[in-house]
Amino acid sequence: MPKPFSRVTLGIGALGLILPAAFAMHLHLVKSTPGDSEVVTTVPTQVRLWFSQKPEAGLTTIRLLRPDSSAIALGKVARTDDSLSVSAPLSAGLVPGEYIVAWRTLSKDGHAVRGSYQFIMAPAAPARKQTSGQ
Repeated sequence: MPKPFSRVTLGIGALGLILPAAFAMHLHLVKSTPGDSEVVTTVPTQVRLWFSQKPEAGLTTIRLLRPDSSAIALGKVARTDDSLSVSAPLSAGLVPGEYIVAWRTLSKDGHAVRGSYQFIMAPAAPARKQTSGQ
């Protein structure tokens, strides 16, 4: 008959194999536009998020924040042509600076999942007109 310690060790070992698989099944952000830590030179027209599983568009929120946490208006979150993606239109232009995208959605198993990332708006300098040397 195994010792109680051996049963506990076996149970913990089995749990160690099960938990990573369970976490791998949770929805997570795969990519975004604008992207995480991206330096954007043209004003984006939308924030678009791609997930590892199909998100519930009606239960997904996307917030665009300035570094002082004040919000910038976005339109309603909607599905896109890709079932793993949602987007929200940007209703106003952005001034140069840092921005934070904060999102929240539900995974297939009903768990709320949230995250955030930042990007920088740094418009390209206008091209100089070349003048003739004559």
